[in-house]
Amino acid sequence: MKLPSIERKTLVRGVSVVAALGLLVVVIADRGEAARALRVVMHVRPGWLVLVAVLQIAFFFLTARMWLSIGKLLREPTSSLAGLFRLSLATTFADLTMPTGGVAGYAFLERGLRARGLSTIGAPEVAALELLGFYAAQLLAVVASMIVFVVRDQWSPAARAVSIAALVVALVTPLVVLTASTAVIRLLPARLREKRFVAHVAQLHEELVATVRRGPRYVLVPALYKIAMYVVQGLAFAASFAAFGERLPADEAVAIHTVATTAVTATFLPGGIGGFEAASIILSRAAHASDAGALSAVLFFRALTFWLPLVPGAIATQLELRSFEKIGQPSNA
Repeated sequence: MKLPSIERKTLVRGVSVVAALGLLVVVIADRGEAARALRVVMHVRPGWLVLVAVLQIAFFFLTARMWLSIGKLLREPTSSLAGLFRLSLATTFADLTMPTGGVAGYAFLERGLRARGLSTIGAPEVAALELLGFYAAQLLAVVASMIVFVVRDQWSPAARAVSIAALVVALVTPLVVLTASTAVIRLLPARLREKRFVAHVAQLHEELVATVRRGPRYVLVPALYKIAMYVVQGLAFAASFAAFGERLPADEAVAIHTVATTAVTATFLPGGIGGFEAASIILSRAAHASDAGALSAVLFFRALTFWLPLVPGAIATQLELRSFEKIGQPSNA
């Protein structure tokens, strides 16, 4: 029986989520660490978990501060830091719930900046520069993480597999967007060309090409901010391990978080559900973390940096959509 299009999409996504969660269950079930993890949780050090939450808030402020810096670089008037903080919650929510290699976040950010008074030229340029900075920082961070694994003698088969997957993602994603010109998109079947996502990719391609011509100096600023964000989230990852009595060096924590986050974007699952947890637990074990400690630390880290921010992110998104309607912009990304 042939399923309707929307049902087929739902089925594929459902199977993917079940497969990812199944992988996580296999990781958890091994050696019965779930029971041991529960005992570890009973001795948690809450101060470290508070630090994880503070660092996650710092991540959102860094994002807002980056947009202010890009706006000044382009001599475009931008909103206040507080106003951009709300937008950072909303764009992160869009990227987490619609994993599209940064395209969904780009479309949402461009509309959010226009709603804050940026010109129809300046808003897409700020969004395009952020995405270019992200692609550059992501590639550098993945390569640096691979070096850390080698230097730290953590270049295990698991580390190799996840690192190579992350490297492929870091190389292929920007290549797809940067080469998705209108001429190339015309070669796609008509059914694909009608997709809204493909239209966003085509528009993004034009903006990125125009922005690249400004020179590397304009990409350097957002790239440095993005690298700082990788470090902040890596430190939060290390703090979550410290909460459960596990010592995970900062450089290894940043490396594990970076490659796990990047690799699972290939699954196109929201937030890399299941895949991130499984990859980061396996890599943490290779870094000599105990099974129970790695499981507890990763699950609590995800609770504080993924699940909890979805609540204010959803609220911020609704507020942003209302601001789009006020200035007559389409609210769909």
